[in-house]
Amino acid sequence: MKFATSEEITVVNNVLSSITHPKRIKIDSNSDTSALCETGLISNINFTDCLLGLKLCNIKLAATCATEIAESLHQAPNLRKLDLSWNPLYSGVSDLAGNIHHVPELTELKLTEVQMREKECVVLASSLNKVNKLQKLNIAGNSLGQGIMALAEHLAYVPELVMLDLEGTEMGEKEITAVAQCLPILSQLKMIYLSDNPLGYGIIELAEHLNCLPGLTELELAQTNMGEEEATALALCLPSLSQLKRLNLSVNPLGHGIVQLAERLKCVPNLTELVLYKTHMGREQVSALARALKHVPKLRTLDLYNNPLGRGIRVLIQHLSSVPELRQLFLRGVKMTKKEVNDLGAVRDLISDYHVSVSLY
Repeated sequence: MKFATSEEITVVNNVLSSITHPKRIKIDSNSDTSALCETGLISNINFTDCLLGLKLCNIKLAATCATEIAESLHQAPNLRKLDLSWNPLYSGVSDLAGNIHHVPELTELKLTEVQMREKECVVLASSLNKVNKLQKLNIAGNSLGQGIMALAEHLAYVPELVMLDLEGTEMGEKEITAVAQCLPILSQLKMIYLSDNPLGYGIIELAEHLNCLPGLTELELAQTNMGEEEATALALCLPSLSQLKRLNLSVNPLGHGIVQLAERLKCVPNLTELVLYKTHMGREQVSALARALKHVPKLRTLDLYNNPLGRGIRVLIQHLSSVPELRQLFLRGVKMTKKEVNDLGAVRDLISDYHVSVSLY
């Protein structure tokens, strides 16, 4: 929704107040909606036991609004989904956490980029024992730091978790190690998002525990200070992740770790997305990867942009027929000769709805 005029804002508030027993409310805007919040948006929402979903994203809700929502939760005991992402909630997150016991049926909680800090994370963590049916937890884009340690201590209370998003939360080696040690309890996890964190050597600890997650389908570890040793450790755990569909290790100097990864692609035959841009992949690494493509015939997206592939691009082109379902091949920033581009075009003619981006030299 976009709220450009006072008349439109009035309409929204009138509609909200007129719906006596709403089941789901979704307001998500990219425009200036500060006026909407100033007109008492929250007070116009009828919180009842019929309310199952509440999504109020990017509408400049402040801490006071979060407090108002928190104090209304007792009227909506059947709430399943709560998403207040991209709002400057700050300390209001603590009030939400303090009242979350009123919604024991909650299965999804999303608080992406809400200016949550370590203190609020600790309070939220201590409230998880009240929502043990939680399946999706997204607190990405918040400066949580050591608050993650408190979160790890309480993750055992949400054993049904299938998605955990901690991207960009200033996690370090100590924090990822604590989270990794919780994975045996969270055996139902299918999606883990940890990108944009300086995890470093902690990734080795993570890899050692990923074998507890046989149903994992998505793993995001882009820009995590992963090097060759960490990439090798991750490759060694792939035999335990046969259901993996998406793997993102971008913006990491993986080196020979890519060769180790390629050798074990046969363990993840269901892979559909492999994202390895800016991984310092050279001729040897891309050649090994190309020859391993036959083991992932369901691959639809392969992202290798901004890598110095050199003549290895020729080996890649020769093996693209091994992935007949490939629809997106990203090679932007990869230098290629005209002949190599033409050869790539011939492959494109064989595959419908095929997209490729390249750089000539």
